[in-house]
Amino acid sequence: MHCKACNFIIKGYEGKCPYCGTIFEESKFLDKKVDFMGWLYITYRQVILIMLVNFFFISILVDILAYNLADVELHLTPWLSLALAGVYFIISTYISPINKKNRFSFMKINGILISFSLLLWGSYFNDNLFGLNMDFIHLLFGYFYPIMVTSLVLLGMIRFVIFRYINMFASLFYVLYSLLLSLVSFIFTFVDSFGIYSDSTSKIIIYIACVFNLFVLINIIIMMKMRIESTNIKEA
Repeated sequence: MHCKACNFIIKGYEGKCPYCGTIFEESKFLDKKVDFMGWLYITYRQVILIMLVNFFFISILVDILAYNLADVELHLTPWLSLALAGVYFIISTYISPINKKNRFSFMKINGILISFSLLLWGSYFNDNLFGLNMDFIHLLFGYFYPIMVTSLVLLGMIRFVIFRYINMFASLFYVLYSLLLSLVSFIFTFVDSFGIYSDSTSKIIIYIACVFNLFVLINIIIMMKMRIESTNIKEA
């Protein structure tokens, strides 16, 4: 191991650096390195990630073989990838967070869901997704994204009410991102070729998402202004 403060190389494990005296934090269980087959040292966290990645590629192989050999569409890849990514996100963010920091949780969840939607698009080749008689664009921008971003912002508000803590600048970025996705869906309500134009249910969902995210954005801006003013008063 080596000291991150002075880069001094240490043989074995020490409680602190013998050169600069920096105290080392005890590694979490998932971050402890294990001897893998006598030639590689990796952490348990890396072992879990490798296993999940391999499960993902196995699901792709199973889908390909089932479709080509038995003419059966299992659609295992998108659903298993969502489950695997969700498991790793929960482990690395809540059960055993890396460096005790919960960074970019909102964006990680969005990345997982957007990746899932793209895999879903590649898995279902026809225009009758789940028997709903709608194409992928209709399902994605008419239902999936508006409901997804609105639900995540709502969960963020509930978290703020429970824990009484909010990162203003991060929240502003996240809500702007959610509002942008909602506005993209809103634009599709004027395009007749994707089916959203004539779907009153998806229109209502999109309108609610736009108004809700705009409402949260305005409130965050007001709260940021109040916090800046209170900071200036304290400094004065």
